[in-house]
Amino acid sequence: MPAGRRKACKRIKTALAARRARGASIGRPKKLLLDAPEAAGVRFIRGFTRIGAITTVVVALSGVALSITFAVESYNYSDASEVGSVGVL
Repeated sequence: MPAGRRKACKRIKTALAARRARGASIGRPKKLLLDAPEAAGVRFIRGFTRIGAITTVVVALSGVALSITFAVESYNYSDASEVGSVGVL
């Protein structure tokens, strides 16, 4: 091996050793886990969050529907039962 080439190889080896000493990885990059598995507690809380959101929407919609239904029925029955009364709102 020529002297120039030997120096270049030694320089490269020294540089790689310095990078390793600093904690840098040498060679191909490692494949990263794109979707790391979640902990059981995280999945548990996420499930409650989804169920809570769905329950909130269902309760709100049914509450609005029931309120409208009761208001209409109350209005209709109050008109029929208070035909002879005066001053009732």
